[in-house]
Amino acid sequence: MHCTSVLTLILLLFGLVHSFKWDIVVGGEYGLEFYYEGNLVRKQNPYVGKVISVAADPVEDRVFFADSSIHMTIFSFNLTSMKREPLVTRYSRDYFPKIVYDPVTKALFWMEGLHIYTHSLKPNDYAHSLKPGNYSTHNYFNKTRFYRPNGTVLITSDDLCSDIAVDSCGGYIYWSTNEGIERARLDGTGREVILNSSVHDRRSLAIDQATQRIYWTEMKEFLSQSTIETADLNGKNRETLHYVDQDVSLVYNIVQEMRAPHSLTISRDYVYWQNFYHSDIWQLPKPNSYINVSYKAKKINTVPCKDSWYWQRIAANYKIQDQIHGVSCNALTSLIANNSNSEPVSQSDQSESVCKNYCFQGDCSVSDEIKPICSCKTGYSGERCEVNACQDYCLNGGVCALKENKRVCHCSADHEGDRCEVSTFLLKSIQAVSLLKDMLNTDLTAFTLGKGVEKCDSNVV
Repeated sequence: MHCTSVLTLILLLFGLVHSFKWDIVVGGEYGLEFYYEGNLVRKQNPYVGKVISVAADPVEDRVFFADSSIHMTIFSFNLTSMKREPLVTRYSRDYFPKIVYDPVTKALFWMEGLHIYTHSLKPNDYAHSLKPGNYSTHNYFNKTRFYRPNGTVLITSDDLCSDIAVDSCGGYIYWSTNEGIERARLDGTGREVILNSSVHDRRSLAIDQATQRIYWTEMKEFLSQSTIETADLNGKNRETLHYVDQDVSLVYNIVQEMRAPHSLTISRDYVYWQNFYHSDIWQLPKPNSYINVSYKAKKINTVPCKDSWYWQRIAANYKIQDQIHGVSCNALTSLIANNSNSEPVSQSDQSESVCKNYCFQGDCSVSDEIKPICSCKTGYSGERCEVNACQDYCLNGGVCALKENKRVCHCSADHEGDRCEVSTFLLKSIQAVSLLKDMLNTDLTAFTLGKGVEKCDSNVV
């Protein structure tokens, strides 16, 4: 037995190897990086080359990733045993820009050019897909004597695929092109267009089961015009996300070039993305309202990658329990009951999980139905205390403050009024005109005749 395997077995027996908390995983030049609450908690190099795509299993404690070093291989990586397993190998140089996993059908999906491929990871299906033989001359898979499966073409798109996403509740796979967004059943039938609008480049897709919405990025001809868009899963009720850099007081309805969103992923509480040319990781509270609300985005870290514009290297740890909260989804609910690895969650842990990062500006409590309830701080309202009473209240650069629960504006020298709506220059001009008018209406005869001379009551002939 290999020394590493022996060490891992010993650690497992003594309980020294265990899973860890993480929010997102990011692939890079030298393996995987895991982040929790904005902090890097673990770097893991599963002895592979550059990681070009990642996906998370919402049921089991594992992630999937695609590696470009040897024959374009998709691996699974167990976060408890720290073991990797090769699953699919493509004998070509067509990369895997995006892989996704559906826990209901236990199938992997990935895209190559015009094609969307699928491969089942169900034990019986996977066993039958392995063919006896010598894999290669490399000692890369510990002398495994199998050819790895290549996958099956599920869908051929009319245009080059930009990204894919899976709706496990509805049983759909979505894919994007520069001409729009389409979806089909997970067996490839029922194909339909849900968004028909041409853009310069539509780069990334992500689906949020809890809110039943799809998110995507639109890269315009000028990166400074790139946006994050969202809509219902049928393409209706489309909105553009408004967000504010927490370090800059500008509203980004149109995103700055250096922060142009690219690779998207969704968790229970946040929307994450990497920017286009650089690998900055950004975190945005997941909106529950899109109208007249600007949310604060936060830069988490930078993962050095020279080609982040192409790959989808980020995935969130979005567990099934969180995805189905408040949503009727039998397909995912049954997974919790059937998953032998799942453990009962205590009431206190469940309450903490439900409330974590839910209320933006307030305290969270849990109802008898295990639903979060927010008690907002003064000056904030909304279901999640996301609406600031001062937001957009003071005009012309005025600063808003709350005094005895009332909004008060502190205006600049150039403006005044309850909301700083009046220009001081304009007000002074009006006052000057009024004074001049009063002067013109004054009887000036006494000043004309001179001092000591009285005006006659009548003319003397």
